[in-house]
Parts: sequence; structure tokens; C-alpha cells
Amino acid sequence: NQAFCKTVGYSKAEVLGRNCRFLQGDRSETAAVQGLVDSLRTGQPTQVELTNYKQDGTLFRNLVSLQPVHDSNGVYRYCIGILADAE
Repeated sequence: NQAFCKTVGYSKAEVLGRNCRFLQGDRSETAAVQGLVDSLRTGQPTQVELTNYKQDGTLFRNLVSLQPVHDSNGVYRYCIGILADAE
């Protein structure tokens, strides 16, 4: 959405369909990134604070929340991710 694009400095066309890993860099916290990976693999909710990078290379702190979505049979199918500016 437009708020995400404003936060990260990329246009909608540049981010659409991409995994948010492209925002990570040298100072992105390994443990926080691993927490996101683990959450996606196990279907468990999580929330981490993470250092990412804007298009111009500027660091920014953000809060990433992941919430699993299950179908009517209780099977984990998708994950909703929300990124918020933590500064």
C-alpha cells in the first residue's frame, strides 16, 4: 500500500510480488529474521523489531507482526504480515 511505499522509499511497481527480504541488510538482526522464518514455517504468530533499509540505504526500525491464517479444517494456509514504523 502507499504507506508501505512511503516508509521504504520504493514504488508500488518495485515491491509488488516481492518478499520483504530485499529490505534487509548488514545490520538486520539475525535472531529477529530467524524468528520470522520460524513463524512462517510453523504457522505460529510472532512479532519482532527489526532494522531494515530504505531504497536510499537509510536504516529504519520496524515492527513486523505475522499472524497465521487457517482454513475451516484448521490447516495453516497463509500468513498475514504487518510492518509498522517502530521509530
